[in-house]
Amino acid sequence: MIRLGLRLPGRLSFLVALALCQFGFSSSTLAGPVLNAPAGLGVGDRFRIVFVTEGSMSSSSSSIADYDAFVTAQADGATYEGRVVRWQVIGSTSTVNAIDHIGSAPISGVYLVNGTRITGSTTASGLWSGSLLSSINQSLNPGTERREAVFTGTGANGLADGALGSASVRSGSTARSDSLWVRDSLFPSSRALAFYGISEVLTVPDPSAVPEPGTFAAALLGLAVAVPAISRRRQKV
Repeated sequence: MIRLGLRLPGRLSFLVALALCQFGFSSSTLAGPVLNAPAGLGVGDRFRIVFVTEGSMSSSSSSIADYDAFVTAQADGATYEGRVVRWQVIGSTSTVNAIDHIGSAPISGVYLVNGTRITGSTTASGLWSGSLLSSINQSLNPGTERREAVFTGTGANGLADGALGSASVRSGSTARSDSLWVRDSLFPSSRALAFYGISEVLTVPDPSAVPEPGTFAAALLGLAVAVPAISRRRQKV
């Protein structure tokens, strides 16, 4: 255990210890990509981030949870405002339709990690309208463009079509922004392809709100160092 060699008042010691614990937790969760709110959104606006995985896997499983776990692992612990983001696959199995799986909560838009707007919603008139504003062709590493087939098991309307877990599974194309982004070719489920992942609903924070734990911890640590120095200076006077 690291000893600071400082004698602090009881309450301040407790706050510093708490802050250091928070700081350590925050540091560990910030190992992956750090996501930012797209430009042009205001405080309180809600949005989602979409990406294509850099890794690939087969589509032989009929459990949607397996694909959620895969895109989550591919997100590599990505965080937003100091918190690890939850992810879902954009895909359908024989028992789960993609449009229901990712939901249709009101949002300002769906974006790539570089801020490119894909669509205004995850509803039938947005993501599932058959026409996107831009193709989903980036991983969570900004500037990494990917042009490839992506397993979806889904039709343009968000319903299962060549579902994940079938012998032949529907794929989309990262090169397309029409209905073929999600419903293009069929591939054997044994083949390994990329997948689309979409984040939970994220909210643009109020900059005047309480700082996130890492910032709070750093401030208290600075206070812990400053207090003894001030005390020693007073003793010399």
